[in-house]
This record gives sequence, C-alpha cells and structure tokens, in this order.
Amino acid sequence: MSTLLQADVFFFIAALGTVALSFLGAIALWYLIKVLRSAHELLEVLKKEGGAIGGKAEHLLQRVEESMVFNFLFKQRKQHGHLTKNSKRS
Repeated sequence: MSTLLQADVFFFIAALGTVALSFLGAIALWYLIKVLRSAHELLEVLKKEGGAIGGKAEHLLQRVEESMVFNFLFKQRKQHGHLTKNSKRS
C-alpha cells in the first residue's frame, strides 16, 4: 500500500470514529439534560413543601422528647456528689 492510500484510510477511519463518538456524546448529553431537568423539578417541589415538612418534623420531635420512653432512656442523670472528670477537687 502506498503512503497516500494509508493516509486516506487513516483519515476515513478517524472521521468515522469522530462522528460515532460525537453521536454517542450527543445521546449521553440528551439523557443528562433529562436527568437534570427532573432533579430540578424535584427540588422545586421540595422547596415548596419544605416548610410544611419542617413544621411537621419539629412537632414530631417535640412529641418524641416529651414521651415517657424517651425521658426514661435518655434523661440526664443527676450527679449525687460523685466526682467527675471535669469537676475540681477541693
């Protein structure tokens, strides 16, 4: 094969590869745009409903903290004259 023919074959294959990669890149970009639009719509809904959800979560947390089980399990115990690591010795 002559050098000129080899160069023509190389450039033909390179052109086909460039077109194929561009096509695949365009398809990937199309799907990426669709995913980003869906995420944007989801975030907009979350922004609108965020205040209501926050209020409900705060109310739920308050009810949990007031429950007897929570107070029994997580109530801070009083120190009965015992020395702790942070207390100073007299």
